[in-house]
Amino acid sequence: MILGMTNGCYDLLHDGHRFMLTLAAQQCDRLVVAVNSDRSIKSLKGRDRPFWTMAHRLAHLDELGKVILRQGGAPLSLMPFEGDEGLLVAAVRPTVYFRGYDQATEGETYCGVPVIKLPELAGYSTTRLAQEATP
Repeated sequence: MILGMTNGCYDLLHDGHRFMLTLAAQQCDRLVVAVNSDRSIKSLKGRDRPFWTMAHRLAHLDELGKVILRQGGAPLSLMPFEGDEGLLVAAVRPTVYFRGYDQATEGETYCGVPVIKLPELAGYSTTRLAQEATP
């Protein structure tokens, strides 16, 4: 069994997230999606973030997971987390760790786990979309 893992904020869930999660789910038997806590997003992205609470983000990801599963992808297991993603990867011990196009170099390992770099869906970035939506 191939256990995949990825993580992120998933604030303002958009087509870029859908694209990357679908690609990851097609390459494993189960995909653990670790979701940054509200507090960790605030420290990473600034005091105006997250736009949606953890409960909202988990509900939206759960619905997206149902769509991905119906399309033949692996089931998603959602996991809130706060803190060091290295400790999280070491605790989960996935077979493969999926990283975003801006966070990985193909062929690297993270905490001893092979990394698969997911491609970008051009034009989709939560930060960019939020900046464009506000004057």
